Amino acid sequence: MGGGGGDGGAGARQEEEERRKAALRARIDNLYGIPTTGVGRFQEFEPDPVPTGYQESGEPIFGVRQVWRERPFGDVAQAEEAKRAMEEEGTKLSGATRDYYADELGKNYQEAERGTRFKLARQGLLGGSEDVFQQGDVQQDRDLGATRVDEAVRRAISNLTSQREQERLNAVNLVNAGAGDSAVSAAQAGLSNSFENVSSAQKAQLFTDLFKNSADVQTGSNLTAQQMAMLNRSRGISSFFPNTGKTTSGSITPS
Repeated sequence: MGGGGGDGGAGARQEEEERRKAALRARIDNLYGIPTTGVGRFQEFEPDPVPTGYQESGEPIFGVRQVWRERPFGDVAQAEEAKRAMEEEGTKLSGATRDYYADELGKNYQEAERGTRFKLARQGLLGGSEDVFQQGDVQQDRDLGATRVDEAVRRAISNLTSQREQERLNAVNLVNAGAGDSAVSAAQAGLSNSFENVSSAQKAQLFTDLFKNSADVQTGSNLTAQQMAMLNRSRGISSFFPNTGKTTSGSITPS
Protein backbone atom coordinates (compact mmCIF):
# COMPACT_ATOMS: atom_id res chain seq x y z
CA MET A 1 0.00 0.00 0.00
CA GLY A 2 2.88 2.41 -0.73
CA GLY A 3 4.38 2.45 2.79
CA GLY A 4 2.53 5.62 3.73
CA GLY A 5 1.98 4.44 7.26
CA GLY A 6 -1.75 4.96 6.96
CA ASP A 7 -1.40 8.79 7.05
CA GLY A 8 -1.65 9.37 3.31
CA GLY A 9 2.00 10.43 3.14
CA ALA A 10 1.59 13.27 5.64
CA GLY A 11 4.52 12.08 7.71
CA ALA A 12 6.83 12.02 4.71
CA ARG A 13 5.72 15.48 3.66
CA GLN A 14 6.33 16.79 7.16
CA GLU A 15 9.79 15.28 7.15
CA GLU A 16 10.62 16.90 3.84
CA GLU A 17 9.30 20.23 5.10
CA GLU A 18 11.57 20.05 8.11
CA ARG A 19 14.53 19.35 5.83
CA ARG A 20 13.61 22.36 3.72
CA LYS A 21 13.45 24.58 6.80
CA ALA A 22 16.75 23.23 8.09
CA ALA A 23 18.45 24.14 4.83
CA LEU A 24 17.04 27.66 4.94
CA ARG A 25 18.07 28.12 8.55
CA ALA A 26 21.58 27.00 7.62
CA ARG A 27 21.74 29.61 4.85
CA ILE A 28 20.68 32.28 7.34
CA ASP A 29 23.21 31.11 9.92
CA ASN A 30 25.95 31.20 7.29
CA LEU A 31 25.10 34.82 6.51
CA TYR A 32 25.67 35.64 10.18
CA GLY A 33 28.96 33.80 10.44
CA ILE A 34 27.60 30.61 11.99
CA PRO A 35 28.94 27.50 10.17
CA THR A 36 25.71 25.48 10.20
CA THR A 37 25.64 22.56 7.77
CA GLY A 38 23.68 19.38 7.20
CA VAL A 39 22.45 16.88 4.66
CA GLY A 40 18.90 16.77 3.39
CA ARG A 41 16.70 15.30 0.70
CA PHE A 42 15.61 17.88 -1.82
CA GLN A 43 12.97 17.77 -4.49
CA GLU A 44 14.23 17.97 -8.06
CA PHE A 45 12.74 17.46 -11.52
CA GLU A 46 14.37 15.60 -14.39
CA PRO A 47 13.30 14.18 -17.75
CA ASP A 48 11.29 11.00 -17.39
CA PRO A 49 13.05 8.19 -19.28
CA VAL A 50 9.72 6.57 -20.03
CA PRO A 51 7.98 8.30 -22.95
CA THR A 52 4.46 9.53 -22.37
CA GLY A 53 3.56 9.15 -26.00
CA TYR A 54 4.75 9.50 -29.56
CA GLN A 55 4.53 12.16 -32.17
CA GLU A 56 3.07 11.43 -35.62
CA SER A 57 6.63 11.11 -36.85
CA GLY A 58 7.18 8.39 -34.34
CA GLU A 59 9.44 10.48 -32.11
CA PRO A 60 8.84 9.76 -28.41
CA ILE A 61 7.43 12.42 -26.13
CA PHE A 62 9.09 12.65 -22.74
CA GLY A 63 7.73 14.37 -19.70
CA VAL A 64 9.41 15.20 -16.38
CA ARG A 65 9.37 13.38 -13.13
CA GLN A 66 9.86 14.42 -9.52
CA VAL A 67 12.79 12.90 -7.70
CA TRP A 68 14.32 13.34 -4.26
CA ARG A 69 18.06 13.52 -3.85
CA GLU A 70 20.24 13.91 -0.84
CA ARG A 71 22.71 16.74 -0.92
CA PRO A 72 24.52 18.84 1.68
CA PHE A 73 23.35 22.28 2.69
CA GLY A 74 25.20 25.09 4.37
CA ASP A 75 28.50 26.66 3.40
CA VAL A 76 31.28 26.78 5.99
CA ALA A 77 33.50 28.94 3.77
CA GLN A 78 30.69 31.47 3.37
CA ALA A 79 30.17 31.51 7.13
CA GLU A 80 33.85 32.20 7.74
CA GLU A 81 33.86 35.02 5.21
CA ALA A 82 30.72 36.51 6.78
CA LYS A 83 32.33 36.34 10.21
CA ARG A 84 35.39 38.23 8.95
CA ALA A 85 33.16 40.86 7.35
CA MET A 86 31.22 41.35 10.58
CA GLU A 87 34.43 41.66 12.57
CA GLU A 88 35.60 44.36 10.16
CA GLU A 89 32.33 46.22 10.67
CA GLY A 90 32.83 45.94 14.42
CA THR A 91 36.31 47.41 14.11
CA LYS A 92 34.96 50.23 11.96
CA LEU A 93 32.18 51.00 14.43
CA SER A 94 34.60 50.87 17.35
CA GLY A 95 36.98 53.31 15.70
CA ALA A 96 34.27 55.76 14.66
CA THR A 97 32.68 55.72 18.11
CA ARG A 98 35.99 56.25 19.87
CA ASP A 99 37.01 59.07 17.52
CA TYR A 100 33.72 60.90 18.09
CA TYR A 101 33.77 60.76 21.88
CA ALA A 102 37.52 61.33 22.15
CA ASP A 103 37.13 64.50 20.10
CA GLU A 104 34.30 65.69 22.36
CA LEU A 105 36.34 64.92 25.46
CA GLY A 106 39.37 66.73 24.05
CA LYS A 107 37.33 69.87 23.37
CA ASN A 108 35.83 69.84 26.87
CA TYR A 109 39.23 69.29 28.49
CA GLN A 110 40.96 72.03 26.54
CA GLU A 111 38.22 74.51 27.38
CA ALA A 112 38.32 73.62 31.08
CA GLU A 113 42.12 73.69 31.22
CA ARG A 114 42.29 77.04 29.46
CA GLY A 115 39.51 78.56 31.57
CA THR A 116 41.16 77.41 34.79
CA ARG A 117 44.53 78.78 33.72
CA PHE A 118 43.10 82.20 32.82
CA LYS A 119 41.18 82.38 36.08
CA LEU A 120 44.24 81.53 38.15
CA ALA A 121 46.26 84.12 36.25
CA ARG A 122 43.69 86.81 37.08
CA GLN A 123 43.84 85.81 40.72
CA GLY A 124 47.64 85.81 40.73
CA LEU A 125 47.74 82.09 41.55
CA LEU A 126 49.26 80.79 38.34
CA GLY A 127 52.25 78.57 38.98
CA GLY A 128 51.50 78.05 42.63
CA SER A 129 50.09 75.18 44.64
CA GLU A 130 46.53 76.22 43.84
CA ASP A 131 47.39 75.98 40.14
CA VAL A 132 48.64 72.42 40.61
CA PHE A 133 45.58 71.48 42.66
CA GLN A 134 42.94 72.85 40.28
CA GLN A 135 44.62 71.63 37.11
CA GLY A 136 44.90 68.22 38.78
CA ASP A 137 41.13 68.21 39.19
CA VAL A 138 40.71 69.01 35.50
CA GLN A 139 43.03 66.14 34.54
CA GLN A 140 41.15 63.73 36.80
CA ASP A 141 37.93 64.64 35.00
CA ARG A 142 39.68 64.02 31.70
CA ASP A 143 40.80 60.56 32.85
CA LEU A 144 37.27 59.73 33.99
CA GLY A 145 36.00 60.87 30.60
CA ALA A 146 38.45 58.52 28.88
CA THR A 147 36.99 55.63 30.87
CA ARG A 148 33.53 56.62 29.69
CA VAL A 149 34.75 56.63 26.10
CA ASP A 150 35.91 53.03 26.51
CA GLU A 151 32.51 52.10 27.97
CA ALA A 152 30.70 53.81 25.08
CA VAL A 153 32.73 51.80 22.56
CA ARG A 154 31.91 48.52 24.32
CA ARG A 155 28.25 49.51 24.48
CA ALA A 156 28.13 50.25 20.74
CA ILE A 157 29.64 46.87 19.90
CA SER A 158 27.23 45.15 22.27
CA ASN A 159 24.28 46.92 20.63
CA LEU A 160 25.48 45.84 17.20
CA THR A 161 25.80 42.21 18.33
CA SER A 162 22.35 42.26 19.92
CA GLN A 163 20.68 43.77 16.87
CA ARG A 164 22.34 41.27 14.54
CA GLU A 165 21.18 38.36 16.65
CA GLN A 166 17.64 39.74 16.77
CA GLU A 167 17.57 40.09 13.00
CA ARG A 168 18.84 36.51 12.60
CA LEU A 169 16.15 35.19 14.95
CA ASN A 170 13.48 37.17 13.09
CA ALA A 171 14.52 35.53 9.82
CA VAL A 172 14.60 32.07 11.41
CA ASN A 173 11.10 32.65 12.76
CA LEU A 174 9.96 33.44 9.23
CA VAL A 175 11.35 30.09 8.09
CA ASN A 176 9.63 28.30 10.94
CA ALA A 177 6.37 29.97 9.91
CA GLY A 178 6.73 28.55 6.40
CA ALA A 179 8.59 31.26 4.47
CA GLY A 180 11.13 30.39 1.81
CA ASP A 181 13.81 32.48 0.13
CA SER A 182 12.12 35.66 1.34
CA ALA A 183 13.36 34.80 4.85
CA VAL A 184 16.95 34.66 3.56
CA SER A 185 16.46 38.04 1.88
CA ALA A 186 15.12 39.44 5.16
CA ALA A 187 18.21 38.10 6.93
CA GLN A 188 20.50 39.82 4.43
CA ALA A 189 18.66 43.13 4.82
CA GLY A 190 18.66 42.83 8.60
CA LEU A 191 22.40 42.26 8.64
CA SER A 192 23.00 45.47 6.72
CA ASN A 193 20.42 47.48 8.66
CA SER A 194 21.89 46.48 12.01
CA PHE A 195 25.21 48.15 11.23
CA GLU A 196 23.57 51.25 9.76
CA ASN A 197 21.21 51.65 12.73
CA VAL A 198 23.94 51.42 15.34
CA SER A 199 26.33 53.62 13.35
CA SER A 200 23.76 56.40 12.94
CA ALA A 201 22.32 56.18 16.46
CA GLN A 202 22.20 59.45 18.38
CA LYS A 203 25.32 59.91 20.45
CA ALA A 204 24.99 60.19 24.23
CA GLN A 205 26.13 63.17 26.30
CA LEU A 206 28.94 61.56 28.27
CA PHE A 207 30.69 64.55 29.79
CA THR A 208 27.98 66.96 30.98
CA ASP A 209 28.84 66.37 34.65
CA LEU A 210 32.60 66.60 34.16
CA PHE A 211 34.78 69.70 34.51
CA LYS A 212 32.13 71.12 36.83
CA ASN A 213 34.67 72.35 39.35
CA SER A 214 36.44 74.52 36.82
CA ALA A 215 33.11 75.87 35.60
CA ASP A 216 31.89 76.56 39.14
CA VAL A 217 35.13 78.26 40.11
CA GLN A 218 34.94 80.36 36.97
CA THR A 219 31.38 81.34 37.88
CA GLY A 220 32.50 82.18 41.40
CA SER A 221 35.30 84.29 40.04
CA ASN A 222 32.88 86.20 37.82
CA LEU A 223 30.54 86.71 40.77
CA THR A 224 33.40 88.03 42.92
CA ALA A 225 34.33 90.46 40.16
CA GLN A 226 30.74 91.67 39.99
CA GLN A 227 30.61 92.14 43.74
CA MET A 228 33.88 94.14 43.71
CA ALA A 229 32.53 96.33 40.95
CA MET A 230 29.39 97.04 42.96
CA LEU A 231 31.48 97.83 46.03
CA ASN A 232 33.66 100.24 44.11
CA ARG A 233 30.57 101.88 42.69
CA SER A 234 29.06 102.34 46.14
CA ARG A 235 32.32 103.85 47.36
CA GLY A 236 32.22 106.31 44.51
CA ILE A 237 28.68 107.35 45.37
CA SER A 238 29.48 107.82 49.06
CA SER A 239 32.22 110.37 48.19
CA PHE A 240 29.51 112.78 47.16
CA PHE A 241 27.72 112.38 50.48
CA PRO A 242 30.40 112.09 53.17
CA ASN A 243 29.36 110.72 56.50
CA THR A 244 30.60 113.17 59.19
CA GLY A 245 29.40 111.10 62.08
CA LYS A 246 27.02 113.85 63.29
CA THR A 247 23.31 113.36 63.81
CA THR A 248 20.45 115.82 63.41
CA SER A 249 17.35 116.26 65.49
CA GLY A 250 15.14 116.46 62.48
CA SER A 251 14.32 120.21 63.12
CA ILE A 252 15.54 123.18 61.11
CA THR A 253 16.91 126.23 63.01
CA PRO A 254 17.39 129.64 61.52
CA SER A 255 20.94 130.85 61.02
